[in-house]
Amino acid sequence: MQQHTAAISIVVMLVVLKIYRHARSELQFQKFVKWRLLARTALLVIVGGALLSTGYSHPVRYVFDILGILLGSAIACYSLRTSTFEQRNQDWFYRQNRWIGKCIFVILAGRFLHKGYEDIHALLGGSAGVEFTRQGPPLAEYARDPSLTAIVFILLAYNIGFCTLLIRKEQQLKLANGFRKN
Repeated sequence: MQQHTAAISIVVMLVVLKIYRHARSELQFQKFVKWRLLARTALLVIVGGALLSTGYSHPVRYVFDILGILLGSAIACYSLRTSTFEQRNQDWFYRQNRWIGKCIFVILAGRFLHKGYEDIHALLGGSAGVEFTRQGPPLAEYARDPSLTAIVFILLAYNIGFCTLLIRKEQQLKLANGFRKN
């Protein structure tokens, strides 16, 4: 029980940090820092690879993974086109589209809440005489849920795609700005 509480506390702290950082980034421009974007991209690629490697036991899940990756990539392209860029003292700053990040976060949080509600409802039904038939730890069920894996891959592909495209865009902006000065 102690380990379960610690895991929940860590997840809650990470979600609060993500909400804080997201809110801060909406209010002001963020300075383009290439190494941060590269580190974030590398971490997300590792997480995505690990998640993809767990799908061999349920190969149909790969269909949902691919759909999530395609949709997340398309959203990243649109987000970059609707982002705002600004140069200040030889540094580039950007602000992402405000609505895209909110929508993806709401979809992911909504799916987790819905799944949690189903688990609680099933557990309460079990105490009222209806048997709770789910086997294994509750988080294992999340890993087998195709709609949740699709949403997770939308989020991963969006973040990986946006960071990668942002790095390319910043290089283009530097080149275009360099050509204008000559």
